[in-house]
Amino acid sequence: MYMTRARQERTHTSSIHGPPSAPDPAPHVAADSSTDLSRLKLAELKQLAKDAGVKVTGRKEELIARIQAAWSGATGARGGPANVEGRVVDYLAGDQAIYTKILTYEPLDVDDLQAKLAAASIRCGRTALISLLDAQSIIHFSSSAEGRWNR
Repeated sequence: MYMTRARQERTHTSSIHGPPSAPDPAPHVAADSSTDLSRLKLAELKQLAKDAGVKVTGRKEELIARIQAAWSGATGARGGPANVEGRVVDYLAGDQAIYTKILTYEPLDVDDLQAKLAAASIRCGRTALISLLDAQSIIHFSSSAEGRWNR
C-alpha cells in the first residue's frame, strides 16, 4: 500500500507519542479588582474562588459575589489574608507568648487557643483548628475530654 510521506510521519509520531493530549486547563486569571468577572468562564471563576479561599460551588452570579466579597476584604487588621486559616496563622505569629511556645516546641492547649481566637473575633471550629495546627506541624494537646476516644 502506498502512503504519502506526511501520512507516514503522522502515523509514526502518533504511535510514539500516544494519543493527542487533553486541552490545557483554564488559564489562571490575575486576582485584581479590574477584572470583569462576568466575562470569565465558570472554570476560571472557580479557580479564582479557590484562590480566594471561598466556596467554589454554585451559580456563576454567586461565585462572582463571593469572589468580590473576598477581594473587598482581602486584608485583615494586620494586613494579612481575610480567610480563617490566614487569620489564625497571623494571630499565632503576632502573639509573642504563643509564638515562643511554637518556636520552642512546647505544646499548645487547643481549648485555650480556641478561646483566645474567639476573643480576637476569629471564629474557627475545633476540628479546623486542629487540622491547621497539624498542617503547620505545631504540637498541641487538649485539656478537655471532648475529642478523646471513649471505650
